[in-house]
Amino acid sequence: MVREVFVDLVDEYENEFPIVDIFKLFNISKSSYYRWKKKYNEENTLSEYETLVIETCNKTKFEYGYRNIAGILKREGSLIGVNTVQRIMQKYNLQNLVKPKKQKSISDTQDLKFVLDTLNQIPELETFCILHSD
Repeated sequence: MVREVFVDLVDEYENEFPIVDIFKLFNISKSSYYRWKKKYNEENTLSEYETLVIETCNKTKFEYGYRNIAGILKREGSLIGVNTVQRIMQKYNLQNLVKPKKQKSISDTQDLKFVLDTLNQIPELETFCILHSD
């Protein structure tokens, strides 16, 4: 059984049945239940840093990665580290949605040089004709 579902089930039926009977029915110890309940309640509350990162990501429309978000937060005056921002963004799946495509490093002059060298290698023809390759 999923832990969160069991915690919700016990919370719902604790007024109608004794908690100990519910534990016996599902063969779960009290310590496990209270550990799950504590973890479940901690997961549902956001820390100060988490709310800052989520708000900043929403403001920037998820265009930036964790380094830029950390820089924005640093400029605004909050002391939050880059690794903390990255961890929060990974936890809540806040990575940037559009990643720019990387350009090849060949410059225009290299392409021009290649074309000119290729044209110079073609032998001179006496009559005009159409050149094509198959």
